[in-house]
Amino acid sequence: MDNTNKTSPQDVERNYIHLIKSCFYDILMDAFENGEDESYLLRSAINTVCNLMQADAWSFLLTPENSPWTFYLWHPVYDKVDLVSVASEIYEKRSENITSLISGRRISYLMYPERRSDWAEPILGTKVWVGIKITYNEKVVSVINIDYFERKKFLKKYLRIAQIAGSELERLLRYFTGITKIVAEGTFDALTGLYSRAKWEKDKEELFNAGGAIVFIDLDDFKEVNDNFGHVIGDETLRIIGKRLNNCVKQNMDKVYRYGGDEFIVYLKRCEDCALVIERLKKAIENPITLDGLPIRVTMSYGVVKLHDFQNIDEAFRSVDFMMYESKKKKRNENL
Repeated sequence: MDNTNKTSPQDVERNYIHLIKSCFYDILMDAFENGEDESYLLRSAINTVCNLMQADAWSFLLTPENSPWTFYLWHPVYDKVDLVSVASEIYEKRSENITSLISGRRISYLMYPERRSDWAEPILGTKVWVGIKITYNEKVVSVINIDYFERKKFLKKYLRIAQIAGSELERLLRYFTGITKIVAEGTFDALTGLYSRAKWEKDKEELFNAGGAIVFIDLDDFKEVNDNFGHVIGDETLRIIGKRLNNCVKQNMDKVYRYGGDEFIVYLKRCEDCALVIERLKKAIENPITLDGLPIRVTMSYGVVKLHDFQNIDEAFRSVDFMMYESKKKKRNENL
């Protein structure tokens, strides 16, 4: 029998490696030549993997150490899903599929994961889940979630594609220092570009010792923006607000952190500037935003404390958090 036309498993393996490397190289060159940012690079690469695996959807979950997890990018299927809550649920439950992946091999998969009690899944109907972990400096920094909604689409060869893709994606990320800081160091919030909550946790003792004031901001009823316009518009609104907040403070002196969701911390080195800066912050947030022809209006509730009035930073934060919620409660009562 003539076996000359048969392809060996080794040849198939080499073909996958060559194909993925070629695709990623093209994406990288396109990003550099056209001045695209890190999110374009990541989205294009993950889309390529998703297409090669004939998957139905994907999401990219950042998993920094000692800090809440968050979704950075995702397939359009998830545009209207509250991924902030999903990420929080996964982080709090430490869902077995994610934790076993982080501690084990590069890839993992589950059949009919929605039947598992520990599964945190934004869309019912997933028949197969594949997870690809991404590491940097020997730490797991993110997980790519690949979803199949039709069991018949899934083939075992896709697991090898996922394994190769994960390795090549790690190499690709090293070319973009910005995404390395976002994914690996946790210094910056992936969505807004502000300092992250993890960075706040690292900085807070030093800031307390330096003195000054902190303003804790929560956007009023921001969930309605996501519910009415979708999470793509909601995220773009947060990006714009993040830039506006950063423009309200003195660079290299004050700092702005995205604490989580639609909450922000503004550190002000000089207490005497508080009233003036808060007024700027309010105007910046409440200035109307137009996206895709849609007028979006956002307001804020806040608390502000001077750090020298407290024994430690945790006491100061509890106080400013309470003041912010009292401000929010007052607004709600006035609107009744």
